Amino acid sequence: MEVSTILEVSDNTADLVQIPTCPKCRGEMIKRVAKTGARQGQSFYGCTQFPRCRGVVNVIAL
Repeated sequence: MEVSTILEVSDNTADLVQIPTCPKCRGEMIKRVAKTGARQGQSFYGCTQFPRCRGVVNVIAL
């Protein structure tokens, strides 16, 4: 199984950020933004298999 990564570049430096795998189906996840509810506007990782799989990982702001 491959591990997906995102390469973020800022100020001529690169930080490697690992994308989490789905806690329910171990599939790939994609960064999304909540459109409704108590967490409206906040980022989270949702499973790419949605709606068959509803695995979610919250993004923690540093």
